[in-house]
Parts: sequence; structure tokens; C-alpha cells
Amino acid sequence: MKHLNLNHLRRAAAIAPAFLLMPLNAAAKNLVSFRLHGSQLYMTMPKSMLGRDMLMASCVRSTTHYKYAEVGTRPQVYLVKWQRDGDRVALKQLSTTVTGNGTDKKESEALKNNFEDYYIASVPLTDETDDSLTLNVSRLYGSGTIFTPFSRWFRKATVTFNKDLSAIRSAKAFDDNFSITTQTSYTVNPVRDNDVVTNNNLTATLVISALLLPKEKMRPRLADSRYGFFTESMQQYDRRVSDLYGKVDYIDRWNIRPKDYTAWKNGKLVEPTRHIVFYIDNKFPEAWKAPIRKGILLWNPVFRSFGIKDPIVVKDYPVNDPDFDEDNLKYSCIRYIPTDRGGAQGPSWADPRTGETFSADVYVWGSLTDFVLKTDFAQTAQVNKAIRSGRLPERDLADHLTCTISHEIGHILGLAHNMAGSNAYSIRQLLDPQFMKKNGLSASTMDYIYFNYIVPPGREDVPLWYKNLGPYDKLVLKYIYYPTDEKLSVTDDYKVVSKFLDEKEGDARYRYGEQQWGTFWDPTVVNYDLSNEPLKATEMGINNLKYVVAHFNEWLKGDEKDALRKSLYAEIVNQFKIRTKSLLWYTGGIYANKVRQGSGIPPYKAMARQLQQAAFRQVADELLTCQWLDKNMAANLEDPLVPASIDCAKESGKEIVKLFKKVEREEMVAQAAGAEGYTRQDLVNDILAAYFPSSAKKPSLVLKTLQNAIRTTLQDKDYSADPYAQRLYQKIGKKD
Repeated sequence: MKHLNLNHLRRAAAIAPAFLLMPLNAAAKNLVSFRLHGSQLYMTMPKSMLGRDMLMASCVRSTTHYKYAEVGTRPQVYLVKWQRDGDRVALKQLSTTVTGNGTDKKESEALKNNFEDYYIASVPLTDETDDSLTLNVSRLYGSGTIFTPFSRWFRKATVTFNKDLSAIRSAKAFDDNFSITTQTSYTVNPVRDNDVVTNNNLTATLVISALLLPKEKMRPRLADSRYGFFTESMQQYDRRVSDLYGKVDYIDRWNIRPKDYTAWKNGKLVEPTRHIVFYIDNKFPEAWKAPIRKGILLWNPVFRSFGIKDPIVVKDYPVNDPDFDEDNLKYSCIRYIPTDRGGAQGPSWADPRTGETFSADVYVWGSLTDFVLKTDFAQTAQVNKAIRSGRLPERDLADHLTCTISHEIGHILGLAHNMAGSNAYSIRQLLDPQFMKKNGLSASTMDYIYFNYIVPPGREDVPLWYKNLGPYDKLVLKYIYYPTDEKLSVTDDYKVVSKFLDEKEGDARYRYGEQQWGTFWDPTVVNYDLSNEPLKATEMGINNLKYVVAHFNEWLKGDEKDALRKSLYAEIVNQFKIRTKSLLWYTGGIYANKVRQGSGIPPYKAMARQLQQAAFRQVADELLTCQWLDKNMAANLEDPLVPASIDCAKESGKEIVKLFKKVEREEMVAQAAGAEGYTRQDLVNDILAAYFPSSAKKPSLVLKTLQNAIRTTLQDKDYSADPYAQRLYQKIGKKD
């Protein structure tokens, strides 16, 4: 380790401006102090900051190209500490991938040596007093490489930093954090979706902020694998058991505790030790603010149900407050991002060693209104007269905003997606006005659902959307935040709160369905479905689409609505694809249940053979008669060369062949349970019967398209080893 060279300091002092030699004022409230001299930024910090844990993050304030760098996003978030290194000071990112048992000192030392903190940067020390260090942090914050504006989408991009067009603009310090504003410029050659875009110039303003973390770490809470949480994962080593003890998952959660634990234990409603404060962007349209606020505050009554009084607080952006900065990591904001993306997103930032959440944002993209309009029209126009003009009613937007925000706040509080929520209720319940008002569309707001698309024409009494939290959400929030004695160990804490989950095991309203990607093995855990009666719900949903199409031109008259008609029609087609795919996935379907060992509930169960076969045949009937999609529509499209029915047939042919892999897995599950499952031979027979009939009748264009899509997909090498797929291909022959 190098020693600080006093001669070096004297030389630095000789050329440095006088203000750099001023010691840090011990009475000052700010965490650090800054001096910007030309292009050089100097930071004076107390020596007590050395070794202190900090969260450090960049945030995009402005950009010349939002697809490269999106305003409000935080491309880099680090858990760091400052460490003295001779005449330099290192910024190191803490290693958080492993943990020991916390009691074995030799084991802890070995782990530290094998999983050392690593250097982010090393900066020169330019002055020192008894209490403080002055550092030149220009290259750390202004190099454009350590902190960048680029989203994950462009990790493969070739990026050239333009130093001459970049600069540090300002720096601010506060009592527990600081922020630095930079201008960064680049030439970007990104590769995205196999398209190369060359020589694009990008300039972005970044706010790099650092938040000092508490010295005392929050006791973590273990995740329960039966339910869905956002977590921090570490590999745990413990030689008392084995070299590799296993993985531990700590829930991402705010450090919310009752201020008076004794009073809480005696059954009183108690104030929290801290509040989660969300600030609503003043750039939102005024009509949006009330439903956003409502969506945030929906969670407070759940906290009240187990004795914590309203820990969530909502405020507007402060006016004329120089300390407030939406881009500073210290503040959690609901932000308006006017881009062509629809929907919303709710990221949060936590200590990876404990899961303690310190900051969060919700991004609401400006094109949400367009997204809601199209979905609302396609799913509800058969009964929602207000939407038929093609204009989004304020009531519909407000209700959707409330639902969207409550979903994102759920993420921020620690809940992951639960795609099984919609499978908890029956069609009868979803058409019951009183049930809907009380329970909504799903047992969980963490599902992906928009509107009650099964409501038939004439049932204006049935609510079309959900605006509340479900029983699943309330149970999981209680598990995450229920207070226990702080003296308890992590494992003893788990024993207390896990009992809440044990009590609900086997109840469909509390079932967790982990979000699936790629192959949807469990069709009860998918996006945008409704009810536990898939065949009937699909039929009702498609019948409603047919009704909307039949009245489409009647409702949307006028040449000025050509673009609108095209957009809404495309969404109708999209909804048809969603309905048929969701039902098709029941073929080869497997129920996946998150259960504890010894519960008696099988973790995997093949779906009934009759259900699988019925689902396949119903989808075939819908596809072979989907020409209704084309009626009276083509004249309203700019490019009517490919009818929607043909487009659907091409996509569906590929999905049908993909079922071979699903059914193979389902066969194994059924055989292991000694049950009669749906087999690949059944699939061969059903494909032949539905799509390759023996009748001499000339096939329709839709049927020919389906046949060719099936043939073409079977030629893919992925199916060359499946004897049943090849048996089918031999029977249907090559493409005409």
C-alpha cells in the first residue's frame, strides 16, 4: 500500500485554487462539498465516509434519442464504498454474490479472499486534513464510460465517447446524499434486432447521485418459493453442513416497522418507523393525478389490516424547492415519459445483501392512452357504448391508470407477477355485478388483465375493469411486512410469517403462477386470460369480437377515421390471436403448483386428456372459420394485400407444431402419475382430422395456409428427432 506523498500534496497545493485547501467544516450539514474548477471537479469528504456503504446510480435527465437512452431510467446502480489507497482513493463495488454463516471467522476470511470487492475507479487525492480528504473526481464522473446513459438494449453497441462535446455541469450536496450533473456525447453504432444503425450521434444529460446507507443493516426476510417475490439472491457457504449450503433469497422490501412495537403487539394501530413517499410528476395531465394517487394508496388499507398505519404517502412535485430533484436516487417518483411506448414500469433499488429497498420509480409512458384505447375498444365495445366512437372515455382511462399504478406499486413493495390470479374465478362470478364490484377480475392485481372481455352485448350492468387488490396481494403483502421481534434470527422470523401462507395452501385464490416465457407449459398461468373455464371464456370472447367487427364500420364512419380504423382493426386481430393461442396451450398443458414438501399437493399434474383434446378442436374450429375477420375491413386498410385470416393461419400453423414438445413433456408427467394423458399420437390424429381432412372438397385459402404452415414448420431440424412429428410429416407430404 502506498503512503501519501506530502511533496506531491504541496505541489498540488501550489497550482490548485485556494478554495481546494479549505478543510471540511465539521458543523456543515452536507455529506460532502464540491468545487468545480474549469473541467475539473473536486470533492471534499469526511474521512468517516471511508468504508461506508452507498448506493450510487446514474439517471437520464434528457436525451437526443430516447430509444438509446430513455429519460428517467437508471442504467447503472452500484452498491459501493470509498477506500483509501495511498495517495489515491478507490471506489469499489461490494461483492454480494456469496455469504457465510456469519459466525465462522476463518470461513468469512476465505470467502472474502475469493470474492473480493472490485474496483470501479481510482481517483487522485489532492488534499488532506485531520478530518477530510479532497479528491479529483473528474474522470470518475465525467469520463462517459463508468456512468453512461445507455439502456440494456444497446449493450452490444459500438460506442465512441466524444470528450470534446462532454462536460460536468454541476454538483450538489445534501445531508445524506449528493448528485452530479453531466453532459455526455457519443457516436453510437448499435446492433438491435439484427439491424445495424450506424453513425448516430447521441447527447444525454445524466444525473449521478449517491445515497449514504444506514450503518445498521435491516434484518432480511426469506422468500417462500410458493409465492412470487422480487428478491436478492446469494449463494451461501457453510462448512458445518457442506461446502455449498445452498442459495438464499431475500425479499426486496422497505424497512417498515411499527414505531411502538409493544403497542402494536397489544393490537393497536401504530405509526411506522418511516414512510414511503411517492412524488407525482407535475408534467402529468391534471386528470391523471387523482387515479394515480388512488392506485398508490390502495395498498395502505392492507398495511392497516395488520396494524401499521398508512406507511405510503403521496405528494405532488414540490414547487420552488431547490433541494428536490426527481433524478436524485433519494426521491421515489411517479414519472411521465412521453414516448411511443405504452403501459408502465416500476423498478426499485435495494441493498443486494439484505433486500432493503431505498428508492423506486414508476415510469408511465405517454402512449398509454393509445394502448388503452385500442385494448378497451377491442375487448369492450360490444357493451361499452362510450368507446364506440373511437375516443377514450376519461372514466375508462382513469380506471385503467388506477389498476396500472397499483400493479407497479405492488412490484415496488416486493411482489412479482402472478399470472394465476385470473384462473381463480368462474364465468358466473365474472358476470355477477356484485361479485365484480367487490372482487374484480382476478385474485391478484399482479396478473396481466385489462378488461372483462367476456361480457356479452346487453349486460351493461357488469363492471368491465378491476380497481382493487385481490386476496393474493393482501396475503403476500402481509407476509412481506408483518412485524416480528427484531431479536429473532432470519430463520425464526420465517417460521412466524410462513404460517400465514400455510393456512391458504390449496386455495385457488391464493395460488401463485410464475410468469412463463417462450413455452407456456401451464396454460392457467398466462397473460390476458380470464376465468377457470377456458373453453367457454374463449368462445364468449371471440363471439364479442365478431359482434364488434359486424358493427365496426357503423360505429367508425368518416374518411378522417381511416388511420384509427386501421389501428383498432389490428388490435381486434391481435385479440383473436391471443384468445386462440391461450386456448391452444391447454393441449399438452401441465398444472404447475408451488407447494411445500409434504403438503400432499402434486407439484406437477397433467391436464385431463378430454380437456386437452377439446381445446385443440375448438381452436381448429375457430381458425377454420375466421374469415369473418376479413369482412368489410379491407377497404379501410392501407395495405389490404394479406387478409387477417391468412395472417392468423400462418402464425397458428407454427404454434400447432410446437405442441409436439409440450405434449411429450405432458406424456411423461401423466405416465409418472399413472394417469391417462394426451399423447403425441393423439396430437397426430387430431392434426390430421382437423387440418388434413380426407374429403375431396376443395380446401379454403385459410385451410391451405394452415396446411402449408404445418408442413413448413415440421421441416425444421427441431422436430427431426421426434418420431411422431416425422410420422405426421410422412402422412401429409411435402408442400404443394
